Amino acid sequence: MSDYLISTDFDVTDAIRKHVDDSIEDLKKILPDDPSPHVQVTLSKEAKGLFHSKFKVRVYKHDLFADDVSDDLYQSINSGKSKLGREILDLKNKFETKKKHG
Repeated sequence: MSDYLISTDFDVTDAIRKHVDDSIEDLKKILPDDPSPHVQVTLSKEAKGLFHSKFKVRVYKHDLFADDVSDDLYQSINSGKSKLGREILDLKNKFETKKKHG
């Protein structure tokens, strides 16, 4: 799996990178193994001290996106990860149901 972290408007510290890496590891647990999905995380700082996290992954030939804006960067990352996790599970359930019913 290829993982990418992009940051705009601020430097990524080791602690932030570790938090993003841990979040991606959590997502890997629910992602299908084949074909190997690609996860991209974009972090940016917006006006008024708000942080924006964007998650993107391609699964089952579908691009899934999730994002969140918060005044706390870590909360924004956690919320974006949770939203993307729900989308991945919904898509997996859809494909598993489709396989069972032809």
